[in-house]
Amino acid sequence: MRRFLQYGLICLGLVVMVGCGGNGGGDMASMPTQPTQPTQPTPPTCMDDPTDPNCTGPKPPPPSLTDHEEALVRGIVNPSVADDPTTSRPTNDPSRPGYSASEKLNVTAGGMAATAQDVGTNQYIPPAHIPKTEIGSQDINAPDSPFKKMGSEGTLGAFMSQTYEKKTRGLTDTVTIFSNVDDPKAVDYVTYYGGPNSASPTTQNRPAVDGALTVATGELNIDETATVIATHGDLFKSSRFPTANKRNATYGDSGMSEDVDSDRTLTGSFNGIDGTFKCSGETTCSATANANGVLTALTGTWTFTPKGDVKTLKVPDAQYDSDYLSFGYWISETTTASGSRFEVGTLYDGSQPITTTIATMTGTATYVGEAAGAYARKGDNPAVGEFTGHASLTADFGDGTEMGTIEGTISQLVDGSQVIDPSWTVELQEANIELGTNPALVTFDGQTPRGGNWRGGFFGTTGTDVTDYPRGVAGDFTGHFENGHVIGAFGATRR
Repeated sequence: MRRFLQYGLICLGLVVMVGCGGNGGGDMASMPTQPTQPTQPTPPTCMDDPTDPNCTGPKPPPPSLTDHEEALVRGIVNPSVADDPTTSRPTNDPSRPGYSASEKLNVTAGGMAATAQDVGTNQYIPPAHIPKTEIGSQDINAPDSPFKKMGSEGTLGAFMSQTYEKKTRGLTDTVTIFSNVDDPKAVDYVTYYGGPNSASPTTQNRPAVDGALTVATGELNIDETATVIATHGDLFKSSRFPTANKRNATYGDSGMSEDVDSDRTLTGSFNGIDGTFKCSGETTCSATANANGVLTALTGTWTFTPKGDVKTLKVPDAQYDSDYLSFGYWISETTTASGSRFEVGTLYDGSQPITTTIATMTGTATYVGEAAGAYARKGDNPAVGEFTGHASLTADFGDGTEMGTIEGTISQLVDGSQVIDPSWTVELQEANIELGTNPALVTFDGQTPRGGNWRGGFFGTTGTDVTDYPRGVAGDFTGHFENGHVIGAFGATRR
């Protein structure tokens, strides 16, 4: 009896939990399954990902410029931390590089290698016909220039760019120049050597050539004058001319000496044209080269006859661009034991500056081009660097009784491919067009918002028509924003 009661109590307890024996119990598989609650991800800390809106904890401090970058900012605008940009140095501050006469950009118009002259006058004095880019009086591309090219040539719209560097003790000057100078063009052989349209072949003088062109064959008489050959020796090419290892050669009668070349006709090229040189007459001829293998002297009577149809031959690289713009910026870094100090300047010029009044012009002209320079961005994401941008200007020449005005914008400022700030546009506020007196150039000088300024000039000769406007403008500017500053230069051509 006790055992039965124990069993009954045990069974009664089990019924409460899972049922007990026979048909009175339940099945665990028939009980509903509770859904699993998803695990909530742990939000990142703001130190790991400060851009996540759900991040927790303190955020990292905002990025800051290095001492070196801060020094460059002070070269762009002074004082660099001032929110009142009216205290900033203007573009034409003489302390900026590129402003003084010894640092100013000067470009020279190119042209034909020579023009029609009396046969006794050789106007061709190389490289007079090749456009030049000078800083002060120094041709920046000359072999003896203290400025050396850095990297390869680049492009910015229609402008080619090249960076140059000059280093002296404790001073590094870096200059970036943009130019829209065209490549040299070929000129018809007969026109080049025979005069304009071959109308007067006896009055045309070209490098290392004297006398008249033989139009039918294209034969040229070589000018064997010592100074002429010494100046133009690089125009003469032939495997049978002297070399750096054998600097003298004689041509004529082989019976005279084993060193004499009996063949008086030499295959080669002259001024880029294939053909043959010939030692004429009965006496021998000779040629001398320098240590670089460049011809320095010819004796005897020499002619050159081109190969091919004279009517279709062209002299390569004979006509150079005479109408182009150049602009750029200059970064000068002085290094001392205490750190670096920077100066940032601007440069611009054109090959054909307008030097006479344009008050008789009427209507408006639009100019579109490029801009470049240096910038400093302040705020939570400070940065300093170099920028490129788009230049757009409109000149209003009025009703023909005054010089008129000009205004525009510098926009789309980027550092490489990155937009610096989408709100940054430099407004080139309306400026009067004026004719200066010293020098006599058509220029303009205006303001940009928040205390900046801009200036420039017109380039490209004008015709007699009142709507034949100057073909280009170039200038420089400073621009100020609530969160930064820019200094740069621009070049733009008429549309």
